[in-house]
Amino acid sequence: MKKNKQISKENKVIKSEVKDEEKLKKRDDELKKIVSGNQGVKIESFEDTFKFISKDLSLILSDIKNKNPKFIEKIQFNRVFKEKEDFNIFIKGLILDFLKDKSDDLKSRLSDLRKKGYSVLFLSLKFMSVPLKIKLFSSSLNKEDFDKIFILVENIEKSLISFEEQERAVKENKEIY
Repeated sequence: MKKNKQISKENKVIKSEVKDEEKLKKRDDELKKIVSGNQGVKIESFEDTFKFISKDLSLILSDIKNKNPKFIEKIQFNRVFKEKEDFNIFIKGLILDFLKDKSDDLKSRLSDLRKKGYSVLFLSLKFMSVPLKIKLFSSSLNKEDFDKIFILVENIEKSLISFEEQERAVKENKEIY
């Protein structure tokens, strides 16, 4: 009988300790939020995004804005995020989506030119490194890595444009004759 009482007392003590630990964790989390200022991130305009993200991400965003203004339309303004980290994850996802969209576009254009009989082997070999560089960038999120990817993509795009112009010229010449 004494053992049962001891066990029940120990269970009560353990349960009360668990409840106390949960209360302490909740209080600590609330204090951390108050101290760190993570009570919520409200984004109302594109300029507001720069207040809550790292320097590298802000430089990358401004580069993308200058090179592709349509990218800004993807960012949903008048939105509230619970924490700054949630917003950073959202922006990182947008940047990676932008790079993957560029990569997919290049891939389809290369494929189309290859099917039409153009020798795009060199460009295809250059392109093979783009997805790998995007994965590297996704882990580092450095401005330098982004610039390397973007320079490579721009070089491939310039070459593709010259091939596509040749194709148009050939079509126009065929229509004349």
